[in-house]
Amino acid sequence: MRTVGAYLIYAAVVLRGLVRLANEPGFGLAAVLLAMYGLLLVLAETRLVQRGTLRLPQAGHSDLFLRRTGGPHQVEVWLSVAYLLLQTGLVVGLLLIPPILDFFGPLFIPLSLQAVFLFGRRLGFLWIGLFSLATAGPMLIDEKGWVFGLTMTLLNSGYCLLFSGYAHQVQRAETVREHNQQILTELQVAHHRLQGYAAQVEGLAAERERGRLARELHDSVTQTVFSMNLTVQSARLLLGREPNRAYGQLERLEELAASAMGEIQALVSQLRPRSVAEEGLPTALRRLAAERQARGCR
Repeated sequence: MRTVGAYLIYAAVVLRGLVRLANEPGFGLAAVLLAMYGLLLVLAETRLVQRGTLRLPQAGHSDLFLRRTGGPHQVEVWLSVAYLLLQTGLVVGLLLIPPILDFFGPLFIPLSLQAVFLFGRRLGFLWIGLFSLATAGPMLIDEKGWVFGLTMTLLNSGYCLLFSGYAHQVQRAETVREHNQQILTELQVAHHRLQGYAAQVEGLAAERERGRLARELHDSVTQTVFSMNLTVQSARLLLGREPNRAYGQLERLEELAASAMGEIQALVSQLRPRSVAEEGLPTALRRLAAERQARGCR
């Protein structure tokens, strides 16, 4: 949008200037100067877009041009200074072509925008002051009088300040957008890290729970199974000699099997506890009491 606006201002000045000077001796010189200005304007705007310099100077640096890499580049700085001085000379040359035409002054508007984008707000406004002085020289010697020249100088300066203020706001918006994008990227990285940490914590918790279950099985169910094994062996020995006592061992085996099943169900219920909201508080309390009582009896 900014580039299109600069080209439209240039096109309007060229059209009016060539029509106004069509029958004047300075037509050829004005055409050459306008062509040089336009060529440099296109090259500068293309370079600005490619390099993406719509950002404010960083804190701790001077108001010189800073590239997106964050550091001042002396060659770029001096090229920018040479470009603006050359363009200033071309506009002053156009203003001095008789008869003096005030509508060449708006050619400083695109330069004001570029000055703010290249050098920041402070030095950019100093460049606008230079453009105002460059406009004042030819306009004050115009045959229309110094009042007219001063009026046109102030008008062109106002246009330059107005558009440069817009350029500065674009810089600030771009800086805020880049800062927000950086924060978003950092938050995304932090989110991925937290997800990794959560997965690690979940894995550690699962490993810890498996260890606890192994200990529970060893302390309760394993001992019960061992008792069941002894009872089976005892029943086998008594089956031929004392069948009545063998039946007692089988009953004992049944009790041990029920005890082992209860222990396993208790461990499973700890892994997948039922919600109090689902079964109700009284039911949950009765179940917990029954489980405790069953463990105490064993």
